Amino acid sequence: MTLQAAPFTSKEIARIQKALRNQSRFWRPKREALNLAREKVQVGVTRKGLPKTRFEYRCLMGCGFRSFDPKGLQVDHIWEVGPIAKKAVGVLVTSKKPLPLFRVDWGAYIQALLCPLGRLRAICRPCHATKTAYYAKGQEIPDEHYL
Repeated sequence: MTLQAAPFTSKEIARIQKALRNQSRFWRPKREALNLAREKVQVGVTRKGLPKTRFEYRCLMGCGFRSFDPKGLQVDHIWEVGPIAKKAVGVLVTSKKPLPLFRVDWGAYIQALLCPLGRLRAICRPCHATKTAYYAKGQEIPDEHYL
């Protein structure tokens, strides 16, 4: 027997989605994806003549972006998480106005959001915005945006 979740309003779905996205920041493969985008570089020499090194982060989409601050990168889902699949199931009648109710496949959404490391990569904010814009329009990303 499959357990059916109660139907949700659009506002409730948005709140749950926001909470899940917020908690996904702590997903271990997401941190590992950032670590794959870093490399140790020499930035100078100490007074003792030893090499002074720091970690530099680079965009894995091939644009040439490099930064010493990991906040310049975002972890991208190579396969888009996409919108939540919801199915209208009725209407909640309230004193203000009727609200449509939806059933949501939370399992599929969570599985796409919390995916394995092989489906994540660290890319710079401009590349992520470009990729997301192409996805939102339903277009393929041109080859010049890849390595």
